[in-house]
Parts: sequence; C-alpha cells; structure tokens
Amino acid sequence: MHHERGDGCGYHRGTRASAHPEAACVLAVADVYTAMRQARPHRPALHPDRAAAELRYLARDGKLSGTAVNALLAVVGDKGPPVRRRWPVDLTDREVDVLRRVALGGSIQEVAAGLHLAPKTVDFHLQNIYSKAGVNTRAAAVLFAVQNDLLQA
Repeated sequence: MHHERGDGCGYHRGTRASAHPEAACVLAVADVYTAMRQARPHRPALHPDRAAAELRYLARDGKLSGTAVNALLAVVGDKGPPVRRRWPVDLTDREVDVLRRVALGGSIQEVAAGLHLAPKTVDFHLQNIYSKAGVNTRAAAVLFAVQNDLLQA
C-alpha cells in the first residue's frame, strides 16, 4: 500500500487516506524521500532541502501523511517548519475540529465544552462550515467530512 496516496491517486487500489494503515503511510514517505535523494537517469539526486520541500508540498496537498512527513523530516534532521495540511474548501483548523466533533455525534454544547468555546462560537463555526461546503444540514456536513477524509485526526 505504500504506493497509495491520501487523495486516492496512487496505485494499485486508488484508496483514500482513511483506508491506509499508519505503517503504509510511513513507508510511503520513506520511499518517496529515498527516491528523491537518489540520482535517476532523468535527474540528479535532490538536495535534502529540496526533497524536504517536495515532501511538505505533497503532505499539504493530502497526497502523503503530514504526520509521517513530519516524523521523517525530524529523523533526517530537517529544521524547516512542520507540515500543516490544507483543508478542503479553505476550512480552518478550528472548523475541522468542530466538524469532526459534530460528525461524531456531539451537540453544540458538547463540542463547545470539549473545545473550551462558547456554544455561539461553535454555532458560528458550524455556519461557516455549511457555507464553505455548500451544505445546509448537519447530515450533509457529516457526509462532506466523510467524503473528504476529515474524520482522521
């Protein structure tokens, strides 16, 4: 499964990130980094900084696991910033947190308590999620989260 990519563009199964075991994600990142660092007939070996930048790009795009990329870059001694995933439809990290908790059945009050927010703030985030995702019900927002692999921490 190490040739599978988080967005489903890999081979041979074309599965999305939610179906990938953590070990396969780590192996995928190690495989990509090793390939980048080795000379190929069509290009020289990439400098470690360039390979790290490419890994960060692939993780932000959802093709590789950001957690696995951050772990590998720490092991090879890279000093760059950790990877932060780019969320679909420009959701913020906080909106994804809210959506995950709502998708798992949390009420506005439960989500607010869990995130140390006011219920009105959670509702504000929920309305932003609906607007950005083009949905108008909680069920549709949950479906959007599932379809976009947003339930994985």
